[in-house]
Amino acid sequence: MKISSEKYKFIILGCSFCIFFVMLGMINSPSGLFIVPVCEEFGFSRSSFSFTLSLCTIGGMLINIFYGKIYNRFGLRKMICTGFISGIIGFLILWQAASLPAFYLGGALAGLAFGFNSTTTIALLINGWFTKKQGTILGICSAGSGLGGFIFSSLFVDIIATDGYRMAYLLTAICIAVLAIPIFLFVKENPTARTTNTPGHKIGGAGYFSGFKQLLAENTKARKIFISAFCLGLIIHATMIITPAHLENNGIDSVTAGTIYSAILFVMGATKIAMGWVNDRFGTNRAMAICIGCFLTGGLIMIFADNTAMAWLAAMIFGLSVSTESVMVPMVVKRILDEKQYSKYLGLYMAAVNAGITAGVPVANYSFDLFGSYVPVMILYLAIGTAVFYMVGSSLSTAKVKQRELAAETVIEAEPKAQFGELWTSREVITK
Repeated sequence: MKISSEKYKFIILGCSFCIFFVMLGMINSPSGLFIVPVCEEFGFSRSSFSFTLSLCTIGGMLINIFYGKIYNRFGLRKMICTGFISGIIGFLILWQAASLPAFYLGGALAGLAFGFNSTTTIALLINGWFTKKQGTILGICSAGSGLGGFIFSSLFVDIIATDGYRMAYLLTAICIAVLAIPIFLFVKENPTARTTNTPGHKIGGAGYFSGFKQLLAENTKARKIFISAFCLGLIIHATMIITPAHLENNGIDSVTAGTIYSAILFVMGATKIAMGWVNDRFGTNRAMAICIGCFLTGGLIMIFADNTAMAWLAAMIFGLSVSTESVMVPMVVKRILDEKQYSKYLGLYMAAVNAGITAGVPVANYSFDLFGSYVPVMILYLAIGTAVFYMVGSSLSTAKVKQRELAAETVIEAEPKAQFGELWTSREVITK
C-alpha cells in the first residue's frame, strides 16, 4: 500500500525520534557511568580512559567535517544504516575490551555511529519532510535522546552495580541491533526535498571549505556562532558527563549519583520539546537565553552539591540547559545564515560542537587527576558559559532574520537593540 507524503511524515518523525533515542540516549548519554567502574577495574587514570569518550566524539566530528561530501555521495539512508552497524560492532568490542587500545577502538566505532546519525542528519531529514514548525519537530525528535538517556542510564546504574559494566555494554549492542530494524525498513529521504542531492542543492562539493572559510572571514555573526558552538560542546556535554563522578567525589553514593544523572536526562528530553516550541513561538533569542541561564544556575549549584537535596535541585535546573547542543545550535545557525548556507554548513557547525565535546571531557578528567576534584574545571566552564551567553545573545539581537514558508513572505520587524539586555525583549512580527 502506497503511503502519501503527508502521512509518511509521521513515519519519518518516529524514525528520527528512534535515532535520537539510540544514538544520543543509549550511546552518548550514559557514557559517564562507565568512568569510575572501568578505571577501578583496570587502574586507568580518568584522563586516559576518557579518551575513549573523546574518540567517540572525534568520530562524530570527522563525519560532520566531511558531511557534505559523504552526503552527496551516499545520501542520508546509507549514512544512517552504516552508523547503526558501526555502533553494534563498537559496543561488542567494548564488551570484551581488556586494554586501553581496545577501549579506544570501540569508542572510535561508536563515534562513527554517532557521527552518521548526528543532529545534522536529523536536521536535514526534517528539513526535507517538514516546511513548518521545524524547531518544534526537531525538539520532539531530540526528546528521544532524553527519554533514551533516562531509561538506559537508570537501567545501567542497576546493571553496573549487580552484573558489571560489561553487561551494560552488551545490552547496548543488542538494543542497537533491535532498534535498527525499523530504521532500515522505513527511513528514506523526500525525493522532492530541497536538501536532496541535486546539482543546484549539493551540500559541500568544490569550494566547500574555502566557502566556509570565506563565510567566517566576512560574517562576524557566523564566526561568533562557530566559536560558541565549540564552547557549548566543551562546557555543557562535559559537565553532564562528569556529573556522576563529581557527585560521588562529593560524598554521594554511586547509585544515587547515577539516579540523579538519569533525572538530568529525563528533564533534558522534556526540555527539548519545550525549547523547540519556545523557539517557534517566542524566537531563538529567548530560547537560547533560557538554556544558557539554566546552565549557569544549575552548574553553580552542582559545584557545591554535597547532599542529595542540592544535587537534585542542580539536576533539575541543569537538565533544562542540555537541549542547547542538539536543538538550539541548528536553530541559531538557521537564524544567522540563509537557507542555502544552512544546508551547506550545518555539518561544520555541528563539527565544532563535537570538537568542543572532544576537548571538554579529557580536560575535565585531567583536572580531576591534577587537583583531585572537578570543581576548578567546572568554575572554568561556567566562566566560558557566561562568554557564550554574551556572544550568542549579541549575534541574535542584531541578526536580520529571514524565514520562508510555502506561499508566505516573512517580514521581520525589530526595534534597534543597542544593549545586550534586550535579548529578553526582542520580538519577531511575522506578516504575510
